[in-house]
Amino acid sequence: MNGKRILTVAVVLGILGGLVPLIFGPEYLTSTLPISMMIGTYWIVPRVHQKRYLSTVIASVLSGLISMVIYFGYDFTQEPAADVLAAMQVMAWTFLMYVVIISVLGSLFFLKTHDWAEKKRVAMEAKIQAKATTDRRSLNATKPKKKYKKKKKK
Repeated sequence: MNGKRILTVAVVLGILGGLVPLIFGPEYLTSTLPISMMIGTYWIVPRVHQKRYLSTVIASVLSGLISMVIYFGYDFTQEPAADVLAAMQVMAWTFLMYVVIISVLGSLFFLKTHDWAEKKRVAMEAKIQAKATTDRRSLNATKPKKKYKKKKKK
């Protein structure tokens, strides 16, 4: 189940990240690639409950790789091979930097903040529930019980 979700998110974001630079221009690759990687992390963390960190890193890296494959695959058909290979070398170093910053550190940061927010939410819900329970008890304790007279049967 988690593998399907990770793969689906990575493929969809990778395709979007690869098509945007093809439509709007190659200068958008350096912005759509990290955005698709970050969105992959954002979508995976709350939806996967086992091996979260590994899942977010995999989804992030896969979406970036798919974006680059789509973009450079199309670029090979349009440009001279030497130009594309030079651009791929530059993008490979940039991609490694994105993997370290976004996939590894960004996933860890987002995972820790998500876990912290979940703990705070559970604590607040417990506090509200406890307050509601004590309020009901105090209301029942302060109300005098009504005494009803029995009706006489005819």
